[in-house]
Formats: sequence, structure tokens, C-alpha cells
Amino acid sequence: MKKITLTAGLILLSLNTTAFAADVTIPNTFSAGSPAVAADVNANFSAVKTAVDDNNARVTTNSTNITNATNGISANTASAATNASGIASNASNISTNSSTAVINAAGVASNASNIGTQGTSIATNAANISSNTSSASTNAGNITSNTGNISTNTSNISSNSGSIAANTNSTSSNASGIATNTSNIATNTAAIAAIPSVTIYDYRDYNTTATDKTFNVTSSSYCATTELRSYVRTPNGTDTDVEMTLKAPATGALCRHTIFKSTNTPTEKLLKSKDNIYINGPNIGLISNAFRLEEPITLGTSSMAKGSAFADASKIFVTPFGSTENLNGVHLQTTYASGVESVTVPLDTYNNCLKIYEMRSSNGFGGDRSNRVSWYCPTVGLVKRLEYSTTDYTIRELTAITF
Repeated sequence: MKKITLTAGLILLSLNTTAFAADVTIPNTFSAGSPAVAADVNANFSAVKTAVDDNNARVTTNSTNITNATNGISANTASAATNASGIASNASNISTNSSTAVINAAGVASNASNIGTQGTSIATNAANISSNTSSASTNAGNITSNTGNISTNTSNISSNSGSIAANTNSTSSNASGIATNTSNIATNTAAIAAIPSVTIYDYRDYNTTATDKTFNVTSSSYCATTELRSYVRTPNGTDTDVEMTLKAPATGALCRHTIFKSTNTPTEKLLKSKDNIYINGPNIGLISNAFRLEEPITLGTSSMAKGSAFADASKIFVTPFGSTENLNGVHLQTTYASGVESVTVPLDTYNNCLKIYEMRSSNGFGGDRSNRVSWYCPTVGLVKRLEYSTTDYTIRELTAITF
């Protein structure tokens, strides 16, 4: 009997599963001249049928896979088209980015230059930082010092808080007083506006700085027609002691020699004493009698109001030559600052001169002369004086001065 083998050669492809045809095995082999038994033939056909049915199932599976694969290829073809469009867009973007890259390259070059400039600035700033470090060290010391001050001030603030609380109550009380005073101020302001302004004179503005002066003298009783005055000034702390010597030369000799002593203070000019000197006889040049005021008499002040008067008085003590000091009498004086004006004397015309009016009464210290008017000019001092009493008059006018 001859063996027969059938092979199904279908090969089905799928993207997911591939099914291959199986071999067919024939169970019975028939030889020529041998009878074929029906059961063997049926067995052979049964084997073929089983194989064919199996291959049919495989063909069905492969057919499904092929359909799925075809659909996938179709989907991929659409994706490929979409990707082709994206590739074209990206190509354009690449071109644009290339241009941007060129521009950025120029920016990089510019930034490199800026970096170089900044490097110089950094070096400068480094020097400044070094300098500031020293300042920071100094400031640290100041901060330490200020910390102590802050602590002290905190204590003061605490103390002041109590004062502020107390003052708050006072402020409330004062508010009503302020309201009342506001009305009074308005009334007083009008009254003050109606008061004439007062001019104040400082005697020091009219003191002389001269060393010598010469006056013409016209008198009903004075012994000469000229009078020489010399000044010696001695510092005495904030005060200045002044010695003024008067000499009245007559023809060929002196007829009068007197020394007055005064003191200039920051607020007053004070007359203190007077010495009369022998001008002839065996004691020539010696003090014949010395007059002393118990309390210096005020001749001028640093705050003389125009038109106002101030009065002064003192006991007079005298020491005659060769004797002892004794009470001689009193000196009374009232002084007025009349104002400033121009005055003309033989030497010159002077402006802004202070006119002083005096009423004097004394024995042994200024005689019985009771009224006189004097003109004092800045830096020059006395330039003119008129004196009058019940017995005589004297006029003095400046003719020469030495500084």
C-alpha cells in the first residue's frame, strides 16, 4: 500500500498574529492490487477533513488580521501625511530659528563687550566696597555710642511721658485762658501800635579814643582861653579805668591843673574822684586836695532811652594837702539823653552826636555850676559843652585832637 501526504501551503500575515497551515497525516496506505477497506478509506478522508477544517479556521483568523493590518496601514498613511505637513512646518521654523541664531550671535558679541565694560565697573565697585568697609567700621563705633544714647533717651522719654500727661491737663486748663488772652492780645496790639518807638543810646558808642584834645574856652570867670585834656586808659578786667588830666594854660604859666578819674564798665560810665594840683608855690605839682565820691556817680549807661532821665547822688570826702580825709558835702546829678544831632565846632562838623543835658549841684566837686549841655560824637567823644550857674558861664569847643 502507498502512503500519500497532503500539505496546505497558505501563509497569512498579520500585524498581530500569523497562523500557518498544519501538515495532513494519512493513516492508511493502499498498495496496488490490494483491496481498499471502507473503514481505512473513511479514516483517510476523516484525517483530510480534520486537517482542512483546521486550515479553514486558520485562514479565517489570518483574513481578520489582514483586514486589521490594512486598516492600520491606512491610518498610518494619514499620520504620515500629517507628519509630512509637520515636517514642512518644522523646516520653516528651523529656517526662522537659524536667522534668530544669527541675530543672537550678534547679541552675544555685544554682550561680550558689555561684560568687558562691566568688568571695569566691578573693579571700581570693589574699590568702593573696600572704602565703604572702613566707613562701616567707623559707623559700627558710632552705633555702639548711639546705643548708649538711645538707652538714655528711652529713660528720658519715660520721664517725659509723665510730664506730658501732667501738661495735657494743664493744656486743657490753659485753653480757656488762651481764648481770653487772645482777645486781650488783640486789644493790647492796637494799644502797642499806638505807642511811639523808643530810641536807646549806649554811652560806649560816644566814648573818645583820642589821647589828647584842645578846647577853646569862653567864660565869664575861667582863668584861660584854652584847655588841654589828655587821657590814660588802664584795663581793669572787663572794665577800663580812665584818668583825664585838664590843664588850663594862661600866659606863660598854668592857671588850672585837675585830674578826674572814672571807670567804664559794660553797662555804665562812673565818676569816682577828682584831684586838684598845686600850680605855684613850694608844693607845685603836688595834690592840693583830693575829692572822693563815696559811691561813684553815673554819668551814662548802655541803655539810655531818648527823653528819659536818671538821677544819682553821693557823699563827698576830701583830703586836703597834709591833712586827713573828712566829709565835705554831697554831689547830686540828674542826666537826660536828649537825642542825636549834628554839631559844628572850630575843628569840624560832626554828625550823629548824642546831646546830654545835666543838672548838677555839689560843693567841692564841680562847684556851684548847676546846668550844662554836652555833645558827644562817635570815637571823638566830647566836642562842645555849655555850662551855666548863677555866678558864671563857660563855653568849650574842640579845636584839635590827637589819636
